[in-house]
Amino acid sequence: MLRKLVVSLVVLPILWIASSTAPASASAPPTLEGRCCCSHHHGQCGCQGNQVVCCGQLDEVSYFSGLESERLPDLPSARRNYLDLITKFPKSKYLPLSYFAFGEFFFEDAQGDVSRSDAAIQAYQKVAKGTGPSDLLNAWTWIRLGQIYELRNDRASARTAYVNAAAFVRLNPQAQGASDLAAAIPKWVK
Repeated sequence: MLRKLVVSLVVLPILWIASSTAPASASAPPTLEGRCCCSHHHGQCGCQGNQVVCCGQLDEVSYFSGLESERLPDLPSARRNYLDLITKFPKSKYLPLSYFAFGEFFFEDAQGDVSRSDAAIQAYQKVAKGTGPSDLLNAWTWIRLGQIYELRNDRASARTAYVNAAAFVRLNPQAQGASDLAAAIPKWVK
């Protein structure tokens, strides 16, 4: 549920900004008709159906392929796509979103076994490091960290995480998603 909300509030606006018109579909990777625009591709461009994807957009293709695989659901394929993005495109604007996706996978694992929460914490910490306090993804990351710390019965760390998320709401009360974020912060923190 949170993953879908983050995608709708964070990923779709990225698409909107990236294009001059509204995105036709969040699941469609960017493609170019015909040949690659890069003369230096050296085998790094990949075919996407009948179209060739510009090597400058392969990180985007990896991310949206992972997102589409999640929706199918084909989680092993989603994980491969996100890992591909993380390992091959360490400076991608989609890197925090890929780490967030891994955090969500690990968060689900931790629901059944709290000892598996370390991987989720590490993934979410990478998101927090790669985003700023005015970023909605950063705020949702702090919500998830707070929830994980609560699972671990570490109320002090949970409080710190929730306070970091609350800072976004204080600084951006009119931002899209701020009310959902505020509602996700437990009453005992306020």
